[in-house]
Amino acid sequence: MADDEEQTEGQAEEVPKKKGGKMMLIIIIAVVVLLGGGGGAAFFLMSGGDEAKDENEQVDITYKTIELRPFVVNLADNTSYLKVVLLLEYDPSLVGESRGGAFGGGGAAIGGAGSRQDPISGQLPGALKEREPMIRDAVITLIASKTRQELLTVEGKETLKEELLEVINDAGGLDEAAIVGVYFLEFIIQ
Repeated sequence: MADDEEQTEGQAEEVPKKKGGKMMLIIIIAVVVLLGGGGGAAFFLMSGGDEAKDENEQVDITYKTIELRPFVVNLADNTSYLKVVLLLEYDPSLVGESRGGAFGGGGAAIGGAGSRQDPISGQLPGALKEREPMIRDAVITLIASKTRQELLTVEGKETLKEELLEVINDAGGLDEAAIVGVYFLEFIIQ
């Protein structure tokens, strides 16, 4: 019996060693998996950051602006008119400006460093030059559909800017939207 007890004790001692060994193996595997997953995630996130930087660098476009001749338009309520001067911000790579200067060779620049075109002598740049009558018509038609009350509020002016951006790009006839911003330089309702 003493031998049986010794064998039982010996077996009892061996069983915990096996359980401890299995437990240790499971812990080691879990640590390796976690470290591998963490390392893989870190690699993925860091490589994704480089791609995001590259995309941001490619998106860094220098836009140009052009001031359009003033628009004087009767409003829809027939008792008021709007005089507005628009400044358009555009992507020169989409407009296809010619070599003759920043604005297709016509007109003198005002506002420093050729950033704005003289509204008296200048015309729209590049491919938009040919579409200027259509663009002016679209702007006049849109403004003529507005009432004085609509345009007196800040929300009305912001809505008009968004609508002008859309109609000018549509009238421009380019595959991509070359005009990226519309700004009011003068806005007078009488």
